[in-house]
Amino acid sequence: MGPEKSPAANSSDDQDLRQILVTMQQNLTQIDGKIDLLSYRMDRMSECLDKYAEHLDQAERRVSEVEDGQTELATGKVKLNKELSALRLKVQEARRQFLAGKKLLRSMHLEYRMLYSAKLRVEVDGSPIFFSYHKKLVKHRIAVGGSGHIGNGDS
Repeated sequence: MGPEKSPAANSSDDQDLRQILVTMQQNLTQIDGKIDLLSYRMDRMSECLDKYAEHLDQAERRVSEVEDGQTELATGKVKLNKELSALRLKVQEARRQFLAGKKLLRSMHLEYRMLYSAKLRVEVDGSPIFFSYHKKLVKHRIAVGGSGHIGNGDS
């Protein structure tokens, strides 16, 4: 058998070891608490990242829809411009067809105005007569006998 330690030395060492064990257990408890907190925060972060990824996907879809809409808008704009050009040509042609009638009205010293889009307004004895089609003006003149006088009447 080996040498025996004194009782005083044994109790002091045991107390120190117990104190060290208590401190270590407290530290382990604190470490476990911190690990739990960090695990919770990491799970929470993962949820937040998932939500953020969903928001990014939604934003990407919206941007894609806007881009698609811009393409459709540009296509529609081109179509609209073509239709508008065709309508302008029709209006110009309709207004051009009133040239002979306007020349006649000038020779008769009658006031007239071209209204949009292709409508002729003639003042006769203070009353307006509207012609929306150039042939109505010619028919109206023929109907009054070609006398150069345009009477009142709706055409």
